[in-house]
Amino acid sequence: MARFRIVGSRSTSDPDVVIFDVVYLEGELAKGDVFLVYDTQHPINCKVVDVTSLDNKFALRCWMHLGIGWENQFVGAIVDTDAKGRPASFRYVHDEEHQ
Repeated sequence: MARFRIVGSRSTSDPDVVIFDVVYLEGELAKGDVFLVYDTQHPINCKVVDVTSLDNKFALRCWMHLGIGWENQFVGAIVDTDAKGRPASFRYVHDEEHQ
């Protein structure tokens, strides 16, 4: 699957659809793939409904029940779709050396 850094997130007109701007570290996601983000301790499923290339990053349009709480929520998170549990599958990294 994929490992990527979330560099942006925003709501859409549909409250259950979120756009994540991501930079792939390895692999990539396709329509229908699912990944997890965490709001405090609670895992939230994100299902990719569309992928768009934007220069050196990608926009993942995702179904995410109840959307995000605020713009750019999850920015700085590294998501690894092959890993199981936290922190391996979802963690915040604030420097390039520890990705």
